[in-house]
Amino acid sequence: MRKLLSILRTPLLAAAVVGVLLQAGGQLFAISVVVRQMVAEPPRSFSVLEGPFGYDSSFWWDTVPNVTFTLLLVALVVNWASPRRGLLLASLGIFIVTGLTAVFVLDPIHAEVIAGGFSDTFDPALRDRARIWYRVDWMVCGLTALSGIVALAAVTRAPDQSPARGQTATRHDGGAF
Repeated sequence: MRKLLSILRTPLLAAAVVGVLLQAGGQLFAISVVVRQMVAEPPRSFSVLEGPFGYDSSFWWDTVPNVTFTLLLVALVVNWASPRRGLLLASLGIFIVTGLTAVFVLDPIHAEVIAGGFSDTFDPALRDRARIWYRVDWMVCGLTALSGIVALAAVTRAPDQSPARGQTATRHDGGAF
């Protein structure tokens, strides 16, 4: 079992890194394309949400963060006894703070802004509230990207720094430990 975990350390970590960066990419798309348009002239700009082909990314946001969290958690577990643990703990911590910020700050602002739905009018007060949503969304995206970068830094660490079988570690003066 130990050998299998040793073999899976790097591939599972790589999957976690891909997951976090994929989520950050999805957030970047959502902010730069969809949210940017929606905050332009609310509630008129909410037309993107209307009709039979209205924008709805709920499947993505209901699935990807949960899969990514699981991948990070599994990567942390299999790399627990390695030098990667600290960076993975940091990455997971940032990811959790990001998720909590999204759930308890971003989602309520989003729900409040779009609550009235589409109307062929323009509301400057709603635009001001939507701009707060836009800024918080960028912050969440940045934190997700930071979590991915920290996890990527963990890949640069050797999964195991113990000496190879049959070798002994040596001190800097050349003597054995």
